[in-house]
Amino acid sequence: LGRLGLLGRLGRLGRLGRLGRLGRLDRICLWASAPVAVGFALAAVGGPPEAHWSVPAWLGAGLGLSRSAGRLLRLAWVGAWLGAFASVALLVHAHHPLVPLRLDPAVRLTEGEVVAHAVGRWALPLGIAAGGGGAAGGTPVLTERYQEAALIGYHTGLPAWVLPGCGRAGQDDLWPRALPERAFFVRPARSGPPDCALAHYQVISGPHLIRGQDEAGRAVGPWQLFEVRR
Repeated sequence: LGRLGLLGRLGRLGRLGRLGRLGRLDRICLWASAPVAVGFALAAVGGPPEAHWSVPAWLGAGLGLSRSAGRLLRLAWVGAWLGAFASVALLVHAHHPLVPLRLDPAVRLTEGEVVAHAVGRWALPLGIAAGGGGAAGGTPVLTERYQEAALIGYHTGLPAWVLPGCGRAGQDDLWPRALPERAFFVRPARSGPPDCALAHYQVISGPHLIRGQDEAGRAVGPWQLFEVRR
């Protein structure tokens, strides 16, 4: 009831002042975007936020800005150019660091090849290079998160997917696969046994620590690799 009362007060505010003079389509854009943006902002408090959470809110915001004029339109263009500049700067910084950072977020754009090739040294058939013909016949790689599965599969050609029951539910849960008899399990490094893997497998060896440096010399990792068998 308290939440309904708050929404009612927001609705009354929306009919007052400048908001009350907005056209019908502009009001639809506002109410389609503002609650979504606020809701996802509150959901990110106290936990690691995801940048794409609020994407639905930008549909209405983009439509509203496309109909704007005057100062708001000029500010929208400034924001668009700043976003384009920041994106290009981040891509350049990922491969040619512009400033030294202790915790460099650009490493997320370069770490994939490092972890994939390290895993490939364990899982690829003897004499097969990463991404080469025959890589699909290597030992399957199971991961705790979809990020590692995607990176390993892309850079090496190895079959790689998220082990059911590991991490949060995702798209992989909609594509059930028969579990291989033998596999390598990869997760971000931490203490303790790989509980979600132990629900399906027994550990033959590991954890083997995987870490390295990207092309710019920045530290990447660590992850842990376990050899598992059913």
